[in-house]
Amino acid sequence: MRDEDSHFAKAYHHWFYRKHKTDSEREWGTLVEKYKIEERSWLGKMWDLRPHWVPAYFRDIFTAGMTSSSRSESINAFFDGFVNQSTTLQEFVVQYEKAVVDRRKIEAEEDWRIKSSRTVFRTKSTIEADAAEYYTRVIFDMFQLEFLASIDCWEDIESENENITEYKVGIRNEEWRRYKVVYDASEGVNATCECAMFETQGILCRHILHIMDMRRLRTFPEQYLLNRWTIGARYRLNVLESTSKGDSNELTPFEKWCITSKVQRVLDEHPRKRVFLRRLKKT
Repeated sequence: MRDEDSHFAKAYHHWFYRKHKTDSEREWGTLVEKYKIEERSWLGKMWDLRPHWVPAYFRDIFTAGMTSSSRSESINAFFDGFVNQSTTLQEFVVQYEKAVVDRRKIEAEEDWRIKSSRTVFRTKSTIEADAAEYYTRVIFDMFQLEFLASIDCWEDIESENENITEYKVGIRNEEWRRYKVVYDASEGVNATCECAMFETQGILCRHILHIMDMRRLRTFPEQYLLNRWTIGARYRLNVLESTSKGDSNELTPFEKWCITSKVQRVLDEHPRKRVFLRRLKKT
């Protein structure tokens, strides 16, 4: 059996994680020839569907790190305890509202926990501190893993001109785990990585973070902070106008969060007040 063939499994793994479409198609040709994969076989038919499941074909598509299975699990968890197989459509509408209220309550409690607790930093980097200030706790934990992994990375310069430098970044002596990072310093900070983690998940990868550290960046580039991953992303109405930094009465971020949380809860419970607030802001 092929699934019991360690050589086939290794070759399959080598093909599946190719970084580019051309490399993937070339490696597939090698697999077909070596292991006599027929077009009518299950694997041969799956090859025809490769744009839907082979990583090289959707490296430029934002998926927030989700797969089809994880999305299903997330939906199931959302409705757990509210609906079941015997729930009617009429009951579902009522239970859906209850599930939304429950989820918002959980999010509010999580926001409170984040704001009232102290973040544990693993380094003295200002980039790590910036990330902790903006990201939710879950996203920050994911970022922190990449940031710590960047410390063990090593870079080699492949090419360099006036503004653009191309690096190979990864673990020393592990060529298969190294990725090309292109750093463009012509307009601020602009970096792209072959692993496409930011493009698909919205979080900077260890390879780009390593180059940023190597180039002595001291602040987190704002264009790499997606609003959807920030602490304030879930508040849909901008009910608090920002004040100038010189205003001695300026609210602290924690005070703003407390007021915004209470106002948003009132608006969620009373839709008419939301309409009134929007009309008031227009005047």
